[in-house]
Amino acid sequence: MKRFLLLVVIAIVLMGCAQRPRIPYTKEIVTVHIGDTLWNIAARYNGKTYMLEYLEELKALPENKEILQAKRLLQPGDKVTVLKIAE
Repeated sequence: MKRFLLLVVIAIVLMGCAQRPRIPYTKEIVTVHIGDTLWNIAARYNGKTYMLEYLEELKALPENKEILQAKRLLQPGDKVTVLKIAE
């Protein structure tokens, strides 16, 4: 029983260490211009996170659900909410 509890405690500690700290973001609305892609827009505002994780976070925002649907291209004039590192 003691070994089991020790293994559980070690597993919990390791899981806590594996999580990255959350970066404080502020939301900003960006207007899409001709030639803009989601990758280009994300590259301008992405800070210290991996690009694919950042894109997934953008797609998960309720404000972007309709605009960032699969199989939909960004159109000039679209409003995309991005996450900008809080300064």
